[in-house]
Amino acid sequence: MAKPALGVNADSGICGHLLFVHSNVPGRFEKKKMWEQSSVIDVYDINRKVYLFSFHIYDIGKRKIRNFIVTPTYVYALIDTKLVMYQLNDKLKNELKNVSKKSL
Repeated sequence: MAKPALGVNADSGICGHLLFVHSNVPGRFEKKKMWEQSSVIDVYDINRKVYLFSFHIYDIGKRKIRNFIVTPTYVYALIDTKLVMYQLNDKLKNELKNVSKKSL
């Protein structure tokens, strides 16, 4: 019997013209230790159709992210039964501003 297909992306969200993808598989250059301790969110510019960068959301205990949403200033993540809030860094905030200006 054939194995079921591997789900590459666990979840995704959009804020402005940026696509945030929670990946289910480690990247080629991802360190195993980092992968075991966190979830990776890949960021894409959907207007330019390019990958921008990735960031990590760390596990709580052995629990990984279940869901997330992104706003212009925060990422909210559900990890097990806990809702955590992370403020976006300047690099991501600037990218959101730059993308917004380009789309006007």
